[in-house]
Amino acid sequence: MTIPDADTKASVPVKLLEWLVASLPFFPAAINDANLIVGAQNNKAVQFQNGNLQVLPFIVSDGGLSAAVDVSSLGAIVGKTGNTQQQPAVVWFPLPLALPPAPIGVFVPTAINKNLNVVGSSLDAQVAFKWHDPFGYQALIAPDVLKNHPTFATDINDNGYTAGFAEMPSEAFPIVWSPQNVGSNPWHIVTARSHPHINSHGDMALIDGHQNVTVLHLNGLFHRITSIPDPVSVDGINDEGRIIGTSRVNGALRGWTFFNNSLVWLSPPHGAAAGAFVQPTGVNSCGNIVGSVLNQSGIFMSGVSFIKQLAFQCDNSVVVHK
Repeated sequence: MTIPDADTKASVPVKLLEWLVASLPFFPAAINDANLIVGAQNNKAVQFQNGNLQVLPFIVSDGGLSAAVDVSSLGAIVGKTGNTQQQPAVVWFPLPLALPPAPIGVFVPTAINKNLNVVGSSLDAQVAFKWHDPFGYQALIAPDVLKNHPTFATDINDNGYTAGFAEMPSEAFPIVWSPQNVGSNPWHIVTARSHPHINSHGDMALIDGHQNVTVLHLNGLFHRITSIPDPVSVDGINDEGRIIGTSRVNGALRGWTFFNNSLVWLSPPHGAAAGAFVQPTGVNSCGNIVGSVLNQSGIFMSGVSFIKQLAFQCDNSVVVHK
């Protein structure tokens, strides 16, 4: 099996020419292709679109905590709550639906797809699950030699493939589960130092054991992007292959986006405090990005969006940008 190791030798521009950058008054977690942004404000799950910010209704009005963590291509939203006994996870589509407790542990959702499949993990029990009505929870088990080790599900695409990893005592290995919940690890030698994210083509992006951003493909091939310096996190990959994440540059954290062999640093909105950086949290097919502005200690300052100024600049456009 051929394992390509690609060094793109990308340039590192620092000016944002394509996006309109705006502050958001909440913590944004994800964005879909309709530019519906979901997240949390004042410990309440919210959605934001066309300048309209709405608090998502809580099923049990106990004044508890809630936060939206992902939004599907069709606008279904999944979130987590502080009410772990009655509603540890909630789906809004559009009315709230409380997921039942997991078979073991407390389920923490991470992603939802267009078919209302929700994936996540019982962190205390260290078991990955997929939930879907009417089947309920289905455990996602590690394959082959990784069996009986803790599993964690971190993302799911619209074709039903789930990304995650199995944890060993000293390292973790990426796993992809099929729509039928069969796990596989065709990359073998690749270890994971970040949560894998997956797009609709089945491309999974993560930081590997060599501290490189790496893209894994369902056919078992992968390529390393060695031109992204000292990556700290990989936070998403869109269907066109745009990756978002953070790196440590000269001792300071900085957010970035990588597309078509070009690395662009994500600068905070004008007026942000000195040393502030962008922690990207979501990217859609157009290449619109959302994230948080944090200080170097990781304290939240504001949300931020990067919206393409012109429609023809979308990532899935045939227009060539120079």
